[in-house]
Amino acid sequence: MPSDQPFDHAPLRLLQARVADLERERQRRRRFTWAIAGVTLVSVTAFGQLVTFAPDTPARADEVNGNFAQLRAWLEQKVGPVGTSTLTLTTPLSGSMVADGSLTGGKIQDNTIASADVADGTITTVDLADGTISNADLDLDLRCPTGARQSFGQCIFYLPTSNPAYIYTFREAATACLASRARLCTAAEVSAAQAAGMENCAFGWFADRVDNANAFVGYPMQSVLTGCGASGVNTVVAAMGARYGAYCCK
Repeated sequence: MPSDQPFDHAPLRLLQARVADLERERQRRRRFTWAIAGVTLVSVTAFGQLVTFAPDTPARADEVNGNFAQLRAWLEQKVGPVGTSTLTLTTPLSGSMVADGSLTGGKIQDNTIASADVADGTITTVDLADGTISNADLDLDLRCPTGARQSFGQCIFYLPTSNPAYIYTFREAATACLASRARLCTAAEVSAAQAAGMENCAFGWFADRVDNANAFVGYPMQSVLTGCGASGVNTVVAAMGARYGAYCCK
């Protein structure tokens, strides 16, 4: 039997609105779940410790927050605390600062190198903790006379740089050249320098040897001077235990 009371549509409208709200929430959760799942699936191996999510499954807040916390931990482990501009490399470098692509204050963790300064692409000083090299200067032209390469075609110099000049045995002369990152010149190298204009009235050891006990000493001259022999390379044979200067080449 029909009722005389009008039908109340309000409950139906509330129910429809609630259904619409639930559908929007479902769609939002689904989009969020797919976003997290996409990040998780980038690399199963790399992110094996992260919680994975499935489509149409709600994501729990503690699981999502846990994933972000793990990502932050990995990031800080690699490059240092979040929020700072300092890049920290724990392996293999310790205490390094990288500025404009250059290593400005590197320390190697195993103490092989205690400190290093790099400027303009060259190493200017190096300290090795084991004492092998201490405060080394890697300037290739150490002790090389100004313009020697342009004048003589090579870096050639005489040691010692001050009197008394005759202080080295043959082996001591070789060691003195080596300390200046050079070696004893051969007689041919001194002759080439003499032809290019070198003159030095002082005996010095050459690398050339007669035998295990005797080697050559000499000096280059451009002119004939009293006490300085003839023009050219003046050479004599001397016992390797005698003392003279050293002609060094590099």
